[in-house]
Amino acid sequence: MVFISADKSQTMQKFADARRSSAQMLDVGGYPAAQVGTNKTNCLLSLDVSDQGSLYINTLVPHGDPNPCELSKKFAQAAIQNLPNA
Repeated sequence: MVFISADKSQTMQKFADARRSSAQMLDVGGYPAAQVGTNKTNCLLSLDVSDQGSLYINTLVPHGDPNPCELSKKFAQAAIQNLPNA
């Protein structure tokens, strides 16, 4: 299951700051991102696509296959292609 939304309540930096000890900073499709993979079955990803919010992706898989963070990145890249000015 993959949930994708525009999050106007939280920027990617706020997402990362709230999860300092576990957030991994990376680049997805040319955008800064913060990723939190809490275990083998879920992954949270926040992309810095706006100064007023972020693109938020929450991925859950039943058994760690496919890798939820890799799946999150693929969905993020597809979503970025449909954003205005992306």
